[in-house]
Amino acid sequence: MLKIGLIREGKVPGDSRVALIPAQCKWLRKNFPDIKVIVQQSAIRCYSDKEYLAAGMEVKEDMSDCAILMGIKEVPVDMLLQGKTYLFFSHTKKLQPYNQNLIRAIVEKKITLIDYECLEHEDGTRIIGFGFFAGIVGAHNAMMAYGNRTGLYKLPRVNTVNSFQKLIHCYFGLKVPNIKIAVTGTGRVAHGVLEIMNLLGIHEVDADEYTAREFAYPVYVHLKGSDLYANKETGKYNRDDFHENPRNYVCRFERFIPFTDILINGVYWDKDVPRLFELEDMSKEAEEAAATLGASRRQTFLRVVLPVLLPALLTGFALALARAVGEYGSVIFIAGNIPFVSEIAPLLIIIRLTEFNYPAATAIATIMLAISFMLLLLINLLQAWSRKRLAHD
Repeated sequence: MLKIGLIREGKVPGDSRVALIPAQCKWLRKNFPDIKVIVQQSAIRCYSDKEYLAAGMEVKEDMSDCAILMGIKEVPVDMLLQGKTYLFFSHTKKLQPYNQNLIRAIVEKKITLIDYECLEHEDGTRIIGFGFFAGIVGAHNAMMAYGNRTGLYKLPRVNTVNSFQKLIHCYFGLKVPNIKIAVTGTGRVAHGVLEIMNLLGIHEVDADEYTAREFAYPVYVHLKGSDLYANKETGKYNRDDFHENPRNYVCRFERFIPFTDILINGVYWDKDVPRLFELEDMSKEAEEAAATLGASRRQTFLRVVLPVLLPALLTGFALALARAVGEYGSVIFIAGNIPFVSEIAPLLIIIRLTEFNYPAATAIATIMLAISFMLLLLINLLQAWSRKRLAHD
C-alpha cells in the first residue's frame, strides 16, 4: 500500500494551506483502495485535525512510514526525513540564495524532490500555479482595505475562510460605493482580480468612459498592455518588442490617476519596465492648484504632499518598528550581534534563559511586551486618524 503523508507547514511565518483537503482525501480512499493518506497533526492548518478524522483519515505526528510527503512551502531542513519523496514549493528553481541550505540538505539526505513550480504541460505552461488565486486574494484585500479606511463597508480577512466558495458568501448583500477601480494585466493574476470584480457586481467600462464620465454605481476599467505602454518613437505597443525591450517604452497610466479610487495591479513588474506612476504623479492636480494660488515649493510639499503621505508613512514606520522588535534570526545575521553595539533584546532573553536567570529574562520580556503594546496602540490610533482624514476629504 502506498502511504501519502500531508505534512505540517514548518516555515515561519506559518502557512495554513494544505495540499489535499478532507474531501479530496476521502475521494482518494474511495477510488484508490491501495493508497492511504496520513495527516500530520497541525494547529494552524485551515482544516482541523477533527475534519480529517471525520473524513476517515489517520491523524498522527510520525510521518516516517509514508513514502510520499506533501506540503506547500519550503520544509525546514531539520524536518526533512531521509530518503523520502517530497512535493512542495522549494523556491530553488531560480537559484534563490536563501534556500541553498535547503537544496544541499535535500541532496545529502537522498530525498526526491518534486517541485510544484517545475510541473508543466507539454506547451511549457505550469500545471500548478497560484496566479489566479493570488489575484483573488489581492483584489479581496484591496476592497477590504478600502472599506476599512473609509468605514463604508466591512469584509473579513481571506484567511478566516478555508475555501473560495465560502469567500463568495462574504459578498452577498455587500453594497460597494460609487468608486472607480483600475485593473491592470491579462494573466492569471488579472483574471483572479476580474473574478472578484464580477462577484461584487462592479460594472466594466471602457477607458474613454472611465475618464470622461461619472457613474451612479461602482465601475472598473481593465487596462491591457496597449492601454498602458507605448513605444517612445512610434507611439505604438508591440507585446513581443515590449517584453524584449521594455526600456524603449513609456507608461501611459498617468491619465487614469485623477479618476482612480483603487488600483489593483495584475502586471508583472521588472526594474527595466516603466512604473505605472511615480510618487510625484499622485497629487499633480493639487500641486498645480497650490502653485496657481501662489504657494512656494516648500509650502506645497508641507501642506499638500506631506499631509497625504503622512498617515501611510507613520503607519509604515510603526509596523516596521513592531516587526523589528519581535525579529530574531535575520536581525542577528544583519546586525552581527556585537555585545553592547548591535545586540538585540530577543537574543538577550534567550541568553538569560539558558543561564537560568529567569527574573532577568522576565524583566526584558516585560519591557518588550510594553513596547509592543504601545506600538499596537499607536498603529490603531494612526489608522483611526487616517480614516477620519479620508472621510473628511
